[in-house]
Amino acid sequence: MRETLVKALPNKLRNPENGEAVIERVYRKEELYTGDYLFCAPDLVVLFKPGYAPSSRSTHIDFDEAIFTASSAGETAIVGMHPSMLTGFLIASAPSLAERVTEYEHKPLTAVVPTLLHALGVEYVDIESPAISTLFSSEYLEDHPIRSGSQNQELSAEDEELIISHLRDLGYV
Repeated sequence: MRETLVKALPNKLRNPENGEAVIERVYRKEELYTGDYLFCAPDLVVLFKPGYAPSSRSTHIDFDEAIFTASSAGETAIVGMHPSMLTGFLIASAPSLAERVTEYEHKPLTAVVPTLLHALGVEYVDIESPAISTLFSSEYLEDHPIRSGSQNQELSAEDEELIISHLRDLGYV
């Protein structure tokens, strides 16, 4: 049943007004969670496309006529929103950041992690949003340009063998 829902829901659940699919992806619990309490996690987690959320009563395991809701301007939904639609504010201080910058442009919540990693000088790959360039000093950006797009994540044969060797030593392989 789970496999059927994972495959069918993103294609079948559509906005009746415009025919647009409202679900971006359905995750199995094993794709998101690990540990001793995995059995407590929901079997499936639905990620709605930006602009859609589950109906308000469904988040309380209650039924109503609506399966999903389309967010209107000025409306705030807390549960089930796409991460790129969530906003907040970031207060940060680091040598790599420009002084007294107030950024009013809306950026998705998913931009916080690459921004912090870039400020720390940590290499990262394949993150949905780029770092927020306007927060960095021009001197730092000259020496450390912000990466755009996903980077090649393929391992060399030597690195792959090293990882397999470590996994073998830990008893996983």
